[in-house]
Amino acid sequence: MGIRKLVNFFVVINALVMFSVFVEPTVVFAKDNHSIAIEKLLAQTGYTFVDRSDATDAVWTIDFIGKSLPKYMVIITKADDLVIAFVTVAEKNNVKLTPEAMQKLLQANFSYDKVKIGLGRNGDLSIRIDQSIRITDLQEMKDNINQVAAAADELYALLTPYLIKK
Repeated sequence: MGIRKLVNFFVVINALVMFSVFVEPTVVFAKDNHSIAIEKLLAQTGYTFVDRSDATDAVWTIDFIGKSLPKYMVIITKADDLVIAFVTVAEKNNVKLTPEAMQKLLQANFSYDKVKIGLGRNGDLSIRIDQSIRITDLQEMKDNINQVAAAADELYALLTPYLIKK
């Protein structure tokens, strides 16, 4: 009887393996708990946002019109346990980063409370806030969005002399 059960077990396992070879797997994107929590907070902020998430990234955008920066978007995404809000202020080909411009950027970085100014991997100049998802509530989400949006507009005005007009 024991051998018969063992044989049946291997037959079932073999059938499952063979079945899985012939059936194409279906990739289903389901948002994780952090993505769902971020989206719920965004829905409560009062901002109109666009969900640009795909199978690998959770991304939302909010459009802004500034006093200096004509039209831009705050991008909200997540990385591990962080919620990140950022704005690309200038693409690398549109700004001349002279020593004087870099000094102004460093001074601006020092004067802002929560935001940080930096060059991304692709060389674009951006401003961002990273916040632990665990401690992000509605007020913090709104404050972060407002602060990164306002700082981006101010930074753009500061960089105007170094922008390459196209």
